[in-house]
Amino acid sequence: AEVLTRIPPSLQSCLLKTALLDRFCAPLCEAVCLDDPMEMTGDQFMQWLQKSNFFLINLDPQNEWFRFHHLFQADLQQMLKKQLSCQELNALHLRASRWFAENGWPGEAIRHALAAHDTATAVEIFAFHRRSEMNAEHWRQLERWIRLFPEEVVENDPVLLLTRAFLPLAYGYDMGSLVTKAVDLLATMPEDYPFTQELWAEVAYFTGLGAIMAGQAATVIDAGAKMTDTLPPEAFYLRMQALSLQALGNQMSGNLNQGLQIIQEALSAPAWPVNARAKAFHNQSLLYFMEADLASGQTLAGESIKLALKHNLDATEARYFAGVACYLRNDLTLAEQYLLPVTEYPAQADLFFLVHAGCILTRLYQARKQPEKAEALIQQTRLYLEEIDNRFLLTIFETFQIERALDQGDIARARRLSLTLNIDWRLPFWIWHYYVFQLTPIKLWVTEGTKLDQALSLLKEIDEFLRQMNRKIHRIDVLALQALAYQALDNQPKALEKLGQSLALAAPGQFIRNYIDLGPRMRELLVQLYHQAEKPEGADDLPYMAQILTAFP
Repeated sequence: AEVLTRIPPSLQSCLLKTALLDRFCAPLCEAVCLDDPMEMTGDQFMQWLQKSNFFLINLDPQNEWFRFHHLFQADLQQMLKKQLSCQELNALHLRASRWFAENGWPGEAIRHALAAHDTATAVEIFAFHRRSEMNAEHWRQLERWIRLFPEEVVENDPVLLLTRAFLPLAYGYDMGSLVTKAVDLLATMPEDYPFTQELWAEVAYFTGLGAIMAGQAATVIDAGAKMTDTLPPEAFYLRMQALSLQALGNQMSGNLNQGLQIIQEALSAPAWPVNARAKAFHNQSLLYFMEADLASGQTLAGESIKLALKHNLDATEARYFAGVACYLRNDLTLAEQYLLPVTEYPAQADLFFLVHAGCILTRLYQARKQPEKAEALIQQTRLYLEEIDNRFLLTIFETFQIERALDQGDIARARRLSLTLNIDWRLPFWIWHYYVFQLTPIKLWVTEGTKLDQALSLLKEIDEFLRQMNRKIHRIDVLALQALAYQALDNQPKALEKLGQSLALAAPGQFIRNYIDLGPRMRELLVQLYHQAEKPEGADDLPYMAQILTAFP
């Protein structure tokens, strides 16, 4: 306060107002001090601040952005609150918000609008910048912005709710509940409410996702078509998702080539940005993965990676799927090369891919007899998920440790771990990721030789569900588990029948690790089936089964 008495009133006023800002530059100071008869320009004011040694901290090499020392800033803010009314303080925050919004800093614009208790302006800023962030798939950025809002604001705004609904895989939100609330709110909105048609198109997207999980191919295709008819041309991310829904719906119906053609024809239009084209390669690879065609899936994932790296884009998803393909075909060296970049920098990775890549690499290191690497990766992933307090993905990752214990032959430890976890096994069966946690308790029962009838009942139900969805990649595992369950019941004919069905789906894609990771009892079954196939009518299956058996340790 003593220092301020020696400063001219106009400069003193600007100094106090600048304290509202966590960082500032010359143009921003001019905007905030708009109604003060400043004796100098913003640049001169910044030079004066530096020369006056007001506990200023430089934030960039260009000497454009600065902040005050936090304690000094807090003192100035206290003095400002004594001089100005709440309405005047709110007006200052809105000036700062307007400047940040106009100059491409939406996060800070939202913060200052909320500090001014103007939630309508904060939501408007969010909605305006939301599409570009979605186009770039900056989900963490969107999540950070949503967290700035009071929860009661989020719960009563369809834009915020639907944005949050895009995050359930990584953040553990209840997607269905979020979409239902958003639909109820949209139904009461006036026709001229901003972005109404686009928001209804997003509702159609979630309808399509739900239909995928329910195996309703026609509904999936219809949802994608509705989005395509409704969305504006510049909504690139959502338009690509609309095409992907139509493509996935066709793949579910057994029309893989038609699904691929939908994406390829759309991409003939030159307007698509590079990141959308990289996404298109990735989405086509996903169709091949669902068909259990690992080679084609890996090729298209590789095209996505090349395009992403050429243009300095994130290639996490494509790296992940290429790594999955290599691992399942038992190319452990290449799998590690693809997957390590997904896990090395957790703060930059998509959280869901981070966890699933960690599961694969853990098994990979165990297979190479490198338990210290496996343990280090487990600890790194666990600590990061604990640090960001993501209980949903942490629980899934800890559930995978049950399977790791089974891989190591430690059934007692697997049982102990299963008793400590609290997971909702009814959560959606996300059919495009490596680790399906719903199968873990079944694997434990089959290994223990307990609840075998229940295990077979669940596996039959899951297999029928996956068959309706045409998800061959996971049917391979489910049928192999059925084979082990029948083996545990001493029903060898049925065990060999189910294993044969699994191998028939797996052979075109040359799946190897699925069987190795099920352990020695699977090897016993394969040996029996191999000898059975030595008869003339089964000779075609011998080279593939021999390849799997050779790969067993």
